[in-house]
Amino acid sequence: MLELSGDFMNTPFLHEYENEAAMKLHARTIERLSLDLGIPEEEVRRVYEIVLRRLEKGAKVRDYLPILVSRRARYLIKIRENSRHN
Repeated sequence: MLELSGDFMNTPFLHEYENEAAMKLHARTIERLSLDLGIPEEEVRRVYEIVLRRLEKGAKVRDYLPILVSRRARYLIKIRENSRHN
């Protein structure tokens, strides 16, 4: 399981997207997640791109990446937020 803490949350990730359309698709997904969760887009982007890098490696069908990555990122962010409040 991917854990998010300390250095991961302080490191700016700049993912290299395969093309401009993919970049825009992932950017919209990150923006939507940020609005849904009520946290800054930059925080969402960090988590999202960590998950994207991991899932991208074995992806045979890239069309599903935004959905799979956003679900996993949402889950990890919620866990992190819950642990902060407890």
